[in-house]
Amino acid sequence: MCSLRLGVYVVSLNAVLLFAVRAQAQDEAPAPEPSKFLGRVGASIGGGYTTNLYLNASGLDDTLGLAKLSFDGNWLPTSDLTLKLSYLGDGEINRSVTSEGHWGHSGNLTLGYRLLDELFTSLAGGAEQSYYPSNRGSRYSFWGAFGRAGVRYEAGESTTLKLDYRFRQDQFPKYDLDNRTHLAVAQWDQAIGDYVELRVPVTFESTYYTERFLAASDGSLTAEHRTGTRWQAEPTVVIMPSFGLRITGSVIGEKNSSNDTYYYPGPFGVTEPGVNPSLIAHYDSYLRGSTTWSVRWDIADPLTATVHVSAGLRQFDKRPAYDSNGLATGEKEKDTWLEPGVEARWRITDFVGLSVNYTYLKQWSNDALWDFDAHRVEGFVDVWWGN
Repeated sequence: MCSLRLGVYVVSLNAVLLFAVRAQAQDEAPAPEPSKFLGRVGASIGGGYTTNLYLNASGLDDTLGLAKLSFDGNWLPTSDLTLKLSYLGDGEINRSVTSEGHWGHSGNLTLGYRLLDELFTSLAGGAEQSYYPSNRGSRYSFWGAFGRAGVRYEAGESTTLKLDYRFRQDQFPKYDLDNRTHLAVAQWDQAIGDYVELRVPVTFESTYYTERFLAASDGSLTAEHRTGTRWQAEPTVVIMPSFGLRITGSVIGEKNSSNDTYYYPGPFGVTEPGVNPSLIAHYDSYLRGSTTWSVRWDIADPLTATVHVSAGLRQFDKRPAYDSNGLATGEKEKDTWLEPGVEARWRITDFVGLSVNYTYLKQWSNDALWDFDAHRVEGFVDVWWGN
């Protein structure tokens, strides 16, 4: 779904992986394969229900109308070159809280090239727009442009090294959240035998807010811009004991550092429950540890089921915790959560499918606003065409 999250990057290594596989196949073939184009168009229309729209103690439920449209095109003019074009559009209509209805779309173009047999490079660029026509005078609406440069090196038959640099610029025409973000990712992939794969990505992110300034002790704005840095490591193991079974587990460690002095009021105020929680967390320094596990089972040829569960703990360095009366407790906010869920997909024909998913989220917090639980269920009719 489209969400107002800063520093989200809509880029992919799929194109690089695709031409790498095709290049290997061509090395084994007696003659080069001619230029080829692969394309796929998909659409999903459905609905959902949530018992907690804002994921906080407000507990406001709503019924949702949901729609998605996607396109992926891959052109492989040679065994060393690939060009990928992607587009994603989505929208949400809220039955009760109509001001939360929104739509958005994003697109990106990726160019991949094999410099050597083991060395692959890629360049990508694109743009995203998200429009909230009614929410607070549409001040959450934004557009962003992004770019990426990546290198992938096959160090051996079972070892892969990846480096990525990403840049993003977001503009909020009616708000002061304009930001500029740099992000670097280093990743090591290691295959262990035929059934186990280990991935270890490490991410560094730096965000500079061009219009948001810090506040002095008296509440007046200073000339210092709001900035933030984030480190994250996510070692992941993938176990494939059989062709139809895939088990994935990851452990995430994250440290977010912020110089923001908007500790309520700000950026939105502790008494404002109608705010996407993903907007708030990165404004304050915190440590977070979490783990996620999923099991995907191809029950039959047209039917796939996935069960997942995640749990975590986040400790804020400076954000004060408040009780149900809005009074500071003298503690710093601390959140613990558990989130299980299940998803099922049924491919009815080669072009039509059904998908349903259910997620439950329970969070315990010493801040009354962020102590909550939430149920969410969604169902879609999926149609697609192409390779």
